[in-house]
Amino acid sequence: MIEKFFSFDGWYYRTFSFLADLLILNILFLLTAWTVVFTGPAIIALYRGVQNLLQQKQTSVIREYFQNLQEVKRGSLLTAIVLAFGLGVAGIGFVFMSLSTALGFLVIVLTALSFLFVTIFTVIFSLSTLSVKEAGQEAFYVLLSSTAHGIILFVIPAVVLFLLAKVNLMLCLVSGFAISVCLQVTFFNKVLVKTDGQ
Repeated sequence: MIEKFFSFDGWYYRTFSFLADLLILNILFLLTAWTVVFTGPAIIALYRGVQNLLQQKQTSVIREYFQNLQEVKRGSLLTAIVLAFGLGVAGIGFVFMSLSTALGFLVIVLTALSFLFVTIFTVIFSLSTLSVKEAGQEAFYVLLSSTAHGIILFVIPAVVLFLLAKVNLMLCLVSGFAISVCLQVTFFNKVLVKTDGQ
């Protein structure tokens, strides 16, 4: 009985191996994402690494992370798109608020929709090999057809990081990003991905 409990096929080994791999991915993400150049590739590598963990692919987490990190062009596109959206929304908000403070509600709605779009786009663009245009179309489709799912994808990291920070700030830093991405990818695969894998 005890041999079965601690065997490589037992739930104990698989659970703690999965958690250790998540911690490794999170630490690798923190080490590589602090530069602007590698922020996008690090996000893509984290999402793909977590997806491979969830699919139970028996590969080296570290080697796979650094292979995905080499997608500098795709990652730079992701960083540029996120920054452009942020600057664009800030600029539009500034213009609207300078015209009239009565447009504040419109700025809030525009900002919320932009955050939702960027979150959905990041998940789709990181997990797939779609082009920017195709990933953008898919993100708009998800945003318009099931806004509630987009809100859940957006709220998952905020709630996880908030709860972990309440427990311990170091726990939040060491595991928060990978746990958030794990929950996002699980939700994305269970709810938003069609059964045929598209």
